[in-house]
Amino acid sequence: MLEYGTIKTALAFLKENGYYRVGDIRLGIDEEGDFLVTGWSSCFHLKSITRSNALEELQEIKSLFYKMHAESSELSDFIKGRKIKYSLAYDMGKSGIGVCSEQDDIVSWQLDLK
Repeated sequence: MLEYGTIKTALAFLKENGYYRVGDIRLGIDEEGDFLVTGWSSCFHLKSITRSNALEELQEIKSLFYKMHAESSELSDFIKGRKIKYSLAYDMGKSGIGVCSEQDDIVSWQLDLK
């Protein structure tokens, strides 16, 4: 799926700068040292996002990260002992809006969706 060098480069960058994009997700470290995994909604219009499809997309982000985790012992070692926060965002071009996030199996909503 991913080249060995890509994960290795991402981890080196994360140790120094906080964020790195790998494929369709962005990996990061927050101020508390928690590991952040962010993906973006495939919906073209913000009004098209529903709770149902947001949860499906959040699950896809988690699945993609699980695959990365399974392929890289370095990534497994890097995240050991860290809390992981998965987030779905809506890309607005030069900025983004948080849609929802999940940490410790608890989903939090940043947008009020139907």
